[in-house]
Amino acid sequence: MIDSIAEVYIEKITDNLKARFEENEILEAMNVIIPKNIVDSDCLSTYGLSEIENLASHFEIHLTKQR
Repeated sequence: MIDSIAEVYIEKITDNLKARFEENEILEAMNVIIPKNIVDSDCLSTYGLSEIENLASHFEIHLTKQR
């Protein structure tokens, strides 16, 4: 029973995230910050460069806002 509840819960969270981040490319780019993905990377010197560029470009307006 707990497995079925967890499955429904995770599905709802996933649906919510997809709705909040309509651009799946941005959501996928966020995988760059998951430690396991870093460890599993073949080339650490170039790991995540394009993803970070995409995220920086997408959130640029928030990064350059004067406080």
